[in-house]
Amino acid sequence: MRTIRIDLPDHAGDDQVAGLAHALWAVVATTGLAAESRISVDERLTDSQLNAAFDTAAEHYPWGP
Repeated sequence: MRTIRIDLPDHAGDDQVAGLAHALWAVVATTGLAAESRISVDERLTDSQLNAAFDTAAEHYPWGP
């Protein structure tokens, strides 16, 4: 498995982390590697918090629904 790591400052908010994670996943999906890849965040943000933060922030993303 290949790895790309991004270290964010401690003050990065849940919505910022969620936005970055989902934007990065969109890029991974365009490469055709999504089915064999995974994305992880630190223990400070659970999957449900990540999804909730994304849902809240996504309406402001230019590529959002």
